[in-house]
Amino acid sequence: MQPLREGRLLLLSPFSATPRRMTEETALTRNLVVAALAETVLVVHATPGNKTEAFCRELARWGKP
Repeated sequence: MQPLREGRLLLLSPFSATPRRMTEETALTRNLVVAALAETVLVVHATPGNKTEAFCRELARWGKP
């Protein structure tokens, strides 16, 4: 991949290189890392009381637009 060879692409992961299945906990960790790096987060729909709503509330506590 050209951008990686040129030093123009950074790949970040909060996980080890060991392959494993995605779990509810690792999915949440991934989403929180991506949200922390994002300038703005857009969630189109979150059912009241579900995990997406809880995720959005956490981002609101951070002051994330």
